[in-house]
Amino acid sequence: MTMKKILIPLGLTLNDRKSINFIINRFALDRTVDLTLFYIFTPVPEIDVRNNPIMEKMNQNLSYQRSLLNTREMALHQVKQRLLNRGFRDEQVHCVFAPVKIDVPRDIIKFARSEAFEMVIFSRTPDRVIRFFTRSVSKKVAAGIGKGIEVIILT
Repeated sequence: MTMKKILIPLGLTLNDRKSINFIINRFALDRTVDLTLFYIFTPVPEIDVRNNPIMEKMNQNLSYQRSLLNTREMALHQVKQRLLNRGFRDEQVHCVFAPVKIDVPRDIIKFARSEAFEMVIFSRTPDRVIRFFTRSVSKKVAAGIGKGIEVIILT
């Protein structure tokens, strides 16, 4: 039995519920899907403090940022658990928590192509002001993904 590979890039916001609910409603009983929850983060840099009070203060801020990343990673696994509670099997749902390499849209495209995903599912943010000035991640991915990968953008 061949598995249909589906990539779900998440921002771990309330808006992502649309994607998760769509996945649950559409694929919960389908044993031929392989889901990957994908979160890209900006890595927190390591700094050298060396008894500098200003740098120590900065290091405290970076420690806070690291704790936020840990919280995000736990949230990603909570999303996986929600899918498992709704009927998916553990071997069907995977989590990828990865640092940004190029930029978010290009990293999603590169990952989708390299892992041979057949579908990418997004939920788009409703903030129109931001989209007026910059193209959203979902639009950039949809424009750059190429043929062979279906893109679903939920509004």
